[in-house]
Parts: sequence; structure tokens; C-alpha cells
Amino acid sequence: SHHSAALSRRATTDWQFSRPCLKNLTRSCLDRGQQVPFVGGSVDRFTNAYFKTLLRWNSRELERGEALFIPTDVVLVVNDKYRPYVEAFANDEERFFAAFAKAYGKLVEIGFAYR
Repeated sequence: SHHSAALSRRATTDWQFSRPCLKNLTRSCLDRGQQVPFVGGSVDRFTNAYFKTLLRWNSRELERGEALFIPTDVVLVVNDKYRPYVEAFANDEERFFAAFAKAYGKLVEIGFAYR
């Protein structure tokens, strides 16, 4: 689709997304009744299954309806810059947990201002 191609091009160059783009992307997912998260299975456990499923999707090993990805997810696995992270997190859950904890800690540190 037009959004997929445009978003993939933009994401592969600077990884920044405009508010209108994200708003339209979210709206299109919600309008179709699609659910978040985009990976099926146990939603009450925090794991690295998302990354494993992205690799399975890229290898065309998923059953229809097993997972739902949007263009921003797909860019992670098809882009040479981001794919090493997907592979690392898929293969080492502790590494994913450590990276997540570090990133989340930064977010908590800087806070959030709702406008």
C-alpha cells in the first residue's frame, strides 16, 4: 500500500515518524478491528516472542492469522540497520530484557508531559 511504502522508506532513512503518519497508521489498524499486540499467544507474559515471530514472519514460517504486523514492525526485520537487533533479541531474551530495562529507565527519568 501507499502507506507501507512511504513509511518503510522513511523508517529506513531516519527512523522518525510524524504525528499524522502515526495517527493514520493507528486509525487504519483500529478501523479494521485489528488487535494490539500484533503477536498472538500469551499476552500476560513479557518475553522476546515478538522478535522471534518477526523472524518467523520474514522466513514465511507463520500460519495465517498467527501474527499481525504493521509496516513499522516489518521495517525492523527487513532493514539491515535494525535486523541485527531483532536477531539479537530473538536469540537472547536476557539481552532484550536488559536493553528494555535501560530504555524504560531513561523514559522514566525524563518523565512525560501531556499537552
